[in-house]
Amino acid sequence: MEELWKENPETHEDRFSYLLGNKAYADMVFIVGKEKSEVVGHKLILSTCSMELHSHLLINNFLNIDDVPVDAFMDFLNYCYTGRIICNADKVMDILKLGYRFNMRNLVKICELKAIDMLNEKTCMEFYRNSDFLPKDSALKMNILHFIARNFRKVIEDDSMMSIFKDLPLSDFKEIQNCMQKNTSGSVEFLLFDVLMEWAKNSCEKAEIECSSENLRKSLGEVFEKIRFQLFEIGQLLEIAAKYPGLLSYTELSEYSCKFGRTSGIRTPIPESTLNDDIENPILLAGAGIDPFLSPATPSSSVFDLDTGPIESTSANEAPLS
Repeated sequence: MEELWKENPETHEDRFSYLLGNKAYADMVFIVGKEKSEVVGHKLILSTCSMELHSHLLINNFLNIDDVPVDAFMDFLNYCYTGRIICNADKVMDILKLGYRFNMRNLVKICELKAIDMLNEKTCMEFYRNSDFLPKDSALKMNILHFIARNFRKVIEDDSMMSIFKDLPLSDFKEIQNCMQKNTSGSVEFLLFDVLMEWAKNSCEKAEIECSSENLRKSLGEVFEKIRFQLFEIGQLLEIAAKYPGLLSYTELSEYSCKFGRTSGIRTPIPESTLNDDIENPILLAGAGIDPFLSPATPSSSVFDLDTGPIESTSANEAPLS
């Protein structure tokens, strides 16, 4: 008892801090973490923190907290006893989880602001991994997704992050896409495409279906349709055509390549016999020295300029006018 007492404590909070984890006057027990550690508590103090705690402790002398580690729980308990919260990036999401569980609005507000302030390329995905308890309209969750979108290149540099991206709900990918609309970097969009393909492969494997181009595209649904292929360079489009035959139709490849800002120039027309609507691998044409994105409908007596369309030539031996 003598250890419990401190003469003339500096603050009111200090008085209660001496009771934190102390068996003196304790009348309930928390069973915490996977190790099932016992942490004592005082009903009188705890019941003033939350209606949920108050209702539970009226009829119970113990409470299981099995999904939060002991060190994070002790920081939560410190807030209950003193009103002070000191936590780092490793603990803030666990403390926030307890704030939501016991409907402690002020604690929720404090932790969300702290988490937003702690966002960086490392913490953003860890926060997301531990955000299942957050409501869909959570300001913190939106801030996490927006941060990922704004810093996508740096975030994806860490190979360990791919495992988290593979389990992202499609709805969250939609939010990331919406946030990336102002970013017109084709290289960043191509990185997002690679991540989405890995997500789609994982989805097909879980569903035990073939990872065909058709199934990959179907699994992504609306998210696939929002990929900005028009930002990709020709080489990237060719890479997609080679790696995922049939993922994009010849018509789509032609459309996307024409939207890409290239210098106008005279191109050799592709013979109609070379192409058809079902072409699956334009890179083979490129390897043969034929531009795979020119329209096969161009007459054999014409050449095709990407900006102005067919340019008529007066004879086979006469160079077309630029």
